[in-house]
Amino acid sequence: MKQVNTNHLSRKTGLAILFFTLSQLAVPVVSQVPFPEPGPVFRDDILPKINLYLPSDSLDKMYRNPESDLEFQALFIFESGAIRDTLQVVGLRFRGNTSRQSSKKSIKISFNTYISKQSFFGLEKMNLNGEHNDPSVIRSKLSWDLCRSFGIPAPRANHVLLYINDKFWGVYINVEQIDEEFAGLRFGNKKGNLYKCLYPADLVFRSTDPDSYKFSSDGRRVYSLETNESADNYADLANMIDVLNNTPLDKLPVELDKVLNVGTLLKIMVLDVFIGNWDGPFYNKNNFFLYKNTATGKFELMPYDLDNTFGIDWFDIYWAMRPVYEWSPRNEPRPLYTRVLSVPAYRKEYTRLFYQLLNSISDGNLVERINSLKNLFGPYIATDPFYSKDYGWSTQDFTNSFNNRLTTSHVKIGLIPYINARVTSALSQLDAASAVDPVMAEDGIRIYPNPARDYLNIEQDGQDARFTIFGVNGSVISTGNITGSPCRIDVSQLTRGVCHIRISRPASGSTVTRTIILL
Repeated sequence: MKQVNTNHLSRKTGLAILFFTLSQLAVPVVSQVPFPEPGPVFRDDILPKINLYLPSDSLDKMYRNPESDLEFQALFIFESGAIRDTLQVVGLRFRGNTSRQSSKKSIKISFNTYISKQSFFGLEKMNLNGEHNDPSVIRSKLSWDLCRSFGIPAPRANHVLLYINDKFWGVYINVEQIDEEFAGLRFGNKKGNLYKCLYPADLVFRSTDPDSYKFSSDGRRVYSLETNESADNYADLANMIDVLNNTPLDKLPVELDKVLNVGTLLKIMVLDVFIGNWDGPFYNKNNFFLYKNTATGKFELMPYDLDNTFGIDWFDIYWAMRPVYEWSPRNEPRPLYTRVLSVPAYRKEYTRLFYQLLNSISDGNLVERINSLKNLFGPYIATDPFYSKDYGWSTQDFTNSFNNRLTTSHVKIGLIPYINARVTSALSQLDAASAVDPVMAEDGIRIYPNPARDYLNIEQDGQDARFTIFGVNGSVISTGNITGSPCRIDVSQLTRGVCHIRISRPASGSTVTRTIILL
């Protein structure tokens, strides 16, 4: 066996720690969560290039048996900016579920299969997803970006260009593996139990016997223990599920917080409903991880596999309009969603967080982000050899998919129209009164009521300020000075619907934009 080039193993990728604290309005304090920087592997301001070299007969065997998890040896070369690193031996196989039968298959690269303890910038695995169901090749990347900006511990991700034996294999999304290294970076420990939860992982109570949660479906455990396998002890999972299902609702906020990070759970609930992630825990009882954080003694929920989002649909359901408080199927138990939202304090915090997410994208930065990513990798779609194979998509379909539905049955709405529709419908459905904070927001501004009919109140910290109200199309519909606190603004004559209000404070040079709805 060739010796591996381990020059890169001595490098340390710096971590910039971003601390995030949840509001203490309605739920207990949540521990701070670090978010590692992208580093060379997950840079998304450029397109890293991955070259894989393996014997042609090995590649043929992979394609003849795509369901196999047998790993073939390959040489790995990674180029990102000024960095060019080589690993002489890595493991290579296909990954995923339905993608194994698609033309554009997803790929797993294992750095430590053939050389023990080998890693690449701290990573043991690399997941290259073909995104064959998404004509825009952007939905999962956008979802992971939203996770990060919203304070959810989730994988880093970026677009990459893949070459196999010097042939261009297409545009892929590189998604960080959720494993013990992932846990160590996010929570500062990696010795806890990590469960990969796949369909039908509904977290419904089965019994107090931990072994009752070791049942299988489709040849694998529904709750698969990915760490501490030799101990195979499911007692912590069984206890958490017992608490979730059997604690009286009036005691649930106290008891559930002892075993689960509820603050992060509520954020993931908000994110799933916003992006239309029907293939997650709350609708399809699928695709999530649970990690027992040894520092807090609580489980951490982490999302997984976010490609069926932003309007991708196989059920003839208009996800952009689905009720934000009735997301789960009505005829099946989903205690992680329904029991939590049945607690008034949790529902109130869920509502507040939903407004927070909507406000964070109110100034058009999400659309700007979409366009930036599109301009980065879009020019390579025309030469992607697999892009058109599964659904006959053309480069024009790629362009159209951002703003229009496609003739393909599962792409019923364009990416940006979905976002606009979800924002509008969520704002019309949210319990506005329960979302008003009794304290000033961190930026020193409080706006209420929202939705509003006749007037808006603006409270701020006394700086001279000016407001601008504009429609979703960017047209200005009202401007004025903010005097006093609170300052009452008459909005009774303005056009009804979703608007944005921008508050500018010249003294500090700050600008704050919020989404409002006028009834």
